[in-house]
Amino acid sequence: MRCGRTSNIFALYPVRIQERMKVARKVLSAGGVVFRREDGALRLLLIKDRFGRWTLPKGHVEAGERPEEAALREIREETGIVGRVVAPLPSTTYSFRDRGGLVQKTVRHYLIEATGGELLPQEKEVADARWFAPGEIEALPQYENNRQVLQAALERLGG
Repeated sequence: MRCGRTSNIFALYPVRIQERMKVARKVLSAGGVVFRREDGALRLLLIKDRFGRWTLPKGHVEAGERPEEAALREIREETGIVGRVVAPLPSTTYSFRDRGGLVQKTVRHYLIEATGGELLPQEKEVADARWFAPGEIEALPQYENNRQVLQAALERLGG
């Protein structure tokens, strides 16, 4: 005997709420915490996004591309910096609206050592890019989920 429960939990909500609860698409991105040592002092690379927040460089993983490759490509495209992957860091997942639909983005983060290139922010997507000492980062306007990734990177680097 059925007790009147439905297996579709969305059916319990009004249609307008159902639409907001659905994830329209899932997106995979990759990026990382880029570091270098300057006269023995640790420096971390952050970019300033169009919303005025300092964040980690990242971007979409293209078809046939491994997340590690995408991270290195996106960092090079957004900042001009070339690097090598040292270790994986915690991934983050968050949701946002894009063209009326809900998007769930997972970002695979990596600890990346800068090996070359010249710091040159990509004007189309990045408002600024700078190297910071770890102690300078806490006061910057940034996203909460980046703080966890940065902390994991600092623990790994002993900074």
